[in-house]
Amino acid sequence: MAAHPVVVVGPEFVLPHALDLIITKKHWTLNSGEFKVKDANGNIVFTVEAGASFSMRPRRIIRDAAGNIILTLRRKRFTSRWEAFRGSEDAVASEDQLRQRLLFSVKNSSGFYSSNKLDVFLASNVQENVKDFRVKQGFFERGCAIYLGDGRANSILIAQMHENQSVKDVLLSRDVYAASVIANVDVAFITALIVLFHEIHETSDSS
Repeated sequence: MAAHPVVVVGPEFVLPHALDLIITKKHWTLNSGEFKVKDANGNIVFTVEAGASFSMRPRRIIRDAAGNIILTLRRKRFTSRWEAFRGSEDAVASEDQLRQRLLFSVKNSSGFYSSNKLDVFLASNVQENVKDFRVKQGFFERGCAIYLGDGRANSILIAQMHENQSVKDVLLSRDVYAASVIANVDVAFITALIVLFHEIHETSDSS
């Protein structure tokens, strides 16, 4: 359990107990950016949709179990950095208003697509001299660990994800992952980081 609640998206997504998640990702389809996130009982927790295919700026939209848009993930042009904004882009009238909804950003630690570490900075961390969170690729490429802090000795492991080979669904073109989140941590935030880990990792594979 985290000593203090880790709240990024909202306190309603912070649970007093640990949570196991099953994450299903479509691939080799027009909707390859889609994920479904369920709890251990098979209940939908979040869904993730790809943005418009004709957009020059890749997007992912995260909805809660009721279908409400809670996050918009958008990649900055000509970089590997992604930014997370509260709610929907359609709810604001200008880019300046959207910037006011920025919650956090994620980038490759080395500045290149090939890095196996992602640095996460909260919107309040303007200088970015210190990492707020770090995502580390696991020993097996399709897994990752998420830390509060820079991932070194004084950091706290708050979530882990790995591919669940036992239920991989090849016929339906789906990958299945298992994730665990410790108590007192924003599950919506962790879901967004896992989605971005996949997006940046797949960009690296294709570059």
